[in-house]
Amino acid sequence: MIFFINFVFTYKTIKKMETIDLQLKKLSILENIVSINDESIIDQMYKLITPKNRSKSVIPHYPLTYEAFLLRIETSENAILRGEVTSHEDFVTETENW
Repeated sequence: MIFFINFVFTYKTIKKMETIDLQLKKLSILENIVSINDESIIDQMYKLITPKNRSKSVIPHYPLTYEAFLLRIETSENAILRGEVTSHEDFVTETENW
């Protein structure tokens, strides 16, 4: 249930952020990046934004209806119950090979 509440809170927060000017969003991101002191995190971020690591087949993101949002949550929770999960360590290893 906490997982669901966090998702709803995050969704509402994102919806509120959509009203913020784009430049303010960028500034906020930069301020957060500047405060990071862990070089491994910076390295991961650098790999993420470096053009050679970007996929050419980018899937477009569309706004979800509330019902579709709830369905994704339910689908994900069922996958967790079935053990269809990837550990953080495995995910990091996998993304390093992208």
